[in-house]
Amino acid sequence: MSLVVAISTILACNPYQRTIHLDHQDGFIPTIVEEIAIHYPFTGHKAIDWTAFGQELNTRLPDKRLDDLSYLKIRELIYNLPDGRINIQRQDDTRLREQELGGYLGFDMAIDQDGNYRVIHIDSSSHAWEKGLRPLNKIVGWKGETMEVAAQNENLRWGYHPAGIELRELLLTHFLTRGAVGQSVDLYFENNTGNTRGIRLVFETSAIQYVPDFLSMSNSSGGSGNRFEILDNNIASLRLNSFTPADLGFFNQEVKPNLMTCEGLIIDLRENEGGHDAIAAQIAASFSTQEWFYEEVLVKSVAGDEWQSLGHVHVEPTDNPFTKPVILVIGPLCIGPGERFSQVLQQETHIQSLGAWNTMGSFSFPGGSIKIPGCFELHYPIGMSIDESGVILIEAPGEYGGGVYPDIRLNLDAAHLAAMESGYDILFEEAKNHLLR
Repeated sequence: MSLVVAISTILACNPYQRTIHLDHQDGFIPTIVEEIAIHYPFTGHKAIDWTAFGQELNTRLPDKRLDDLSYLKIRELIYNLPDGRINIQRQDDTRLREQELGGYLGFDMAIDQDGNYRVIHIDSSSHAWEKGLRPLNKIVGWKGETMEVAAQNENLRWGYHPAGIELRELLLTHFLTRGAVGQSVDLYFENNTGNTRGIRLVFETSAIQYVPDFLSMSNSSGGSGNRFEILDNNIASLRLNSFTPADLGFFNQEVKPNLMTCEGLIIDLRENEGGHDAIAAQIAASFSTQEWFYEEVLVKSVAGDEWQSLGHVHVEPTDNPFTKPVILVIGPLCIGPGERFSQVLQQETHIQSLGAWNTMGSFSFPGGSIKIPGCFELHYPIGMSIDESGVILIEAPGEYGGGVYPDIRLNLDAAHLAAMESGYDILFEEAKNHLLR
């Protein structure tokens, strides 16, 4: 059975989707834990103790009430799991997000190479600016704690669910300056003359932003759709946001006919959200000089007692592949097939990946869900991808997560991140420089 047919068969009548009707609320915790423990593919690989997870749920919800606070506690616990593909949602998530993250302090922070928390962006019309805060100032205290402790005390519940510690640290720092409208923060900062000053800032209404601008190529390259253009020196730039039939059509019609006139290519995958593995492999074939094993997909049986293979995917090179230098720009918002696409092509001698961080580290087969009507719905993967030796791809064990490590890894300091936050795309410029060398 081909992978595409097997996946279509599962999704047509998905036995891994379960609705639980609770006559009383005491039963939902063991039911959730039991379902995930049976079907989740990476329990041993990631050393997840589902019994301990259930006990923690019971500890956090002693009265078993599914009110707003209880739901937020469940979200927090889910976000602590090292898997970006486990997600939870409720119909009124928008309201809760606005309550928790609808306010902004007027500036953004990042951690520099020495572990200092630096201002990398500040709104010149904000109260933070009025009180003397400036770009690259070091924040040394937060709510009476050191910055390290303050970041560790931050709870992730919204936006991207980080699979590994890299993205988690970026998001923890980012969300410190987002909070409930009207609440205040006392902080201390070191200004450009080395003096330390304490100020109080209030969260003011602002649009929610889930990731720093420096992680988003949309900020610096205009818009968020697929894009292909010829740059100076006959270098081309291709932005691919996903691997869907529409993306394949775009590649075949807009990109492929023009590739052979180019001397080099940048493929920007920083916000590639995945899609179809077969399509990712098909596009990768246009850059491959030999056949590569892409994946074999294994799915847990409904009973959870055996593995079922859904088939293999291979990258089979086209007759006239593009063999001139290629740089893949990757980052922590590159997920799923975007990650494996990068990993496969890195094996080609004319292709290198470039970035400041690993990719997301979430390459699994979705399909599991537990729905509790009137409460929430939990989604989780039911299958994994392995290589020809049986090794699990992308999803590394432990809290650090997996992901694809860039061949060319840039260490960006606070000044670099501030430039990225302002719209100057250092990663893209470095990719161009490598092609011109």
